[in-house]
Amino acid sequence: MFGNLTIKSRLVFVISLMAVLLALIGFLGLRGMSSTSEGLRTVYEDRLVAAGQLAEVNILQSENQRQVHLMLMHDPRLPESKLHDHPLTFHTDKMAENTKNNNKNWEAYMATYLTPEEKQLANQFIEKRKVYQGARNKALEHIKAGEYLEANSTLVKEAGPAYVANLDAMHKLIQLQISIGKEEYEKAVKSNATTRNVSI
Repeated sequence: MFGNLTIKSRLVFVISLMAVLLALIGFLGLRGMSSTSEGLRTVYEDRLVAAGQLAEVNILQSENQRQVHLMLMHDPRLPESKLHDHPLTFHTDKMAENTKNNNKNWEAYMATYLTPEEKQLANQFIEKRKVYQGARNKALEHIKAGEYLEANSTLVKEAGPAYVANLDAMHKLIQLQISIGKEEYEKAVKSNATTRNVSI
């Protein structure tokens, strides 16, 4: 077949073939870079930012739990109550602000891309958060009524265990962000290796 071709035709064929191969390798390189870029984007936007939002929810929720315990120090039977010469609203106002910011963080997190497993864990957190907030608010009502014994009992028997369960649900969500981020990294490494091998 090539024996009947002129040198000019052979050169045109070889150069054309090399141009096609060069374009193909260039395409593979660009595709690999695009894939890596997308992996980095999703790790940042859907995992790193999400983990930060979840951590903030966790911190503010812990702070609200701390405020409830500080409110118990207003019990007039305690010598420490004299150190708390401010109204209970000093604590409840802080809790309201924390809850407002927490809701914003949670809504921002829910707006990110959630995997099916992540949606399931998020729903579990929502349910456990409702249980915890219900028990915590029950303790707050006792405190506002000056019923410190009942408030302590509610915190120990209901709010405490509910808070721990809620915390566990949050930890599972944060751990999932790390796990999925690792998967994205491994996928990018594998894609890079495939592109390199095909190019070679």
